Parts: sequence; structure tokens; C-alpha cells
Amino acid sequence: MAILLVSAQSKRCTKCGEVRELVFFAKAAHGLYKKSARCKKCDAVFREKYQKDGSADRAKTKWRKSVVGRACIKAKWDRYKKTEEHRKCRARYRSSVKHKAASKRYKASKYGREACARYKFRRRARIKSVPCTLTALEWAAIIIGQEGKCAMCGRSDEPLTRDHIVPVSLGGHHTKENIQGLCAWCNSKKNNRMQQ
Repeated sequence: MAILLVSAQSKRCTKCGEVRELVFFAKAAHGLYKKSARCKKCDAVFREKYQKDGSADRAKTKWRKSVVGRACIKAKWDRYKKTEEHRKCRARYRSSVKHKAASKRYKASKYGREACARYKFRRRARIKSVPCTLTALEWAAIIIGQEGKCAMCGRSDEPLTRDHIVPVSLGGHHTKENIQGLCAWCNSKKNNRMQQ
């Protein structure tokens, strides 16, 4: 019985059993010498078979549904949402005809009408629960004081909308001192955050 010696520069393939030099093994993240357990030739055969019988797709789907897979996907998506690329992509989509049509369809649907009604009800209830002294004359004075320009971006070609400097949802009042004029885009972008 012949005994094959494995040196520091060689390794035995777990599939075909041949002892080969390390250059004949694919790189791996773990294992002895950071090399795959199978030689490149056996690995290629295994991968081809794995792809053909659909095992790869089943394994990927199983991983995506697992707790770890879902957590990894969520973490990756959260990282992407913070990038400038994502912001630009969202801005492009929101200004597209496709988004406007989808938004219009949603608002016309049963669920969209219910969501708008819920939002309006909550908003009216919030405003009623805080001091509410703003009049139409005071709002006109605010617009004149700002010279018809948006307080955030300085545009004057868009009509101004009322914005609470301290949002009503965070305890702000509906009074002259807490109102500023913003264009619709800046008002929507600011949402219920304090202005920086």
C-alpha cells in the first residue's frame, strides 16, 4: 500500500483524492491555507451540477427566508438607503410620470382614500389640541415678510405652503411665531423634523 505524503505546498482533494499543489485549489475564506477542499477541476464539475439541478436557487431562497438571511438583506438595504445614489434614484422616480400616475391611482383607490382620511383626521385632532391662533392676515404677512421666497431653498417661482418650524407632532403650536413659508417640495422633504 502506497502512502502519499502531503507537503506544506500541496493538499489532497476531498473529491478525487489526488494530492496536488496549492495553486490547483480555489481560494476560500476558511480552511487550511485559505484554500478550497476540492481542486479546481472537481469544484468546476460540482458547481456545474449544482447550478443545473436547481440546488443553488433552492439554497439561496432558503437562506433569504432564514433569520440570518433576512437580517443581512435588511442591513444591506439600510446601508443603501443612506447613500447619495439612493436619494438621487428616489428623486428621479418621484419626479417621473410613472410615480405620479401610481400615486394618483392609489389616492383614488379604497385604501388610498381611507389613508388620506385617517391622515386628515389625525392632523385636525393634533392642531385642535395645541394653541391655534394663526389667521389668514398673519399668513399673508408671513409671505410678504419672506418676499414670497421659500425659507429653505429660496425659490420664488413656487407657491408657498405653511410649515411648522417645530412640528405639531413634536409639540409645536399653530401660531404666527411657529409658521414659515416653504415650497411644497421643501415642506414635504422636511416632513416632521426640526429644520437644520
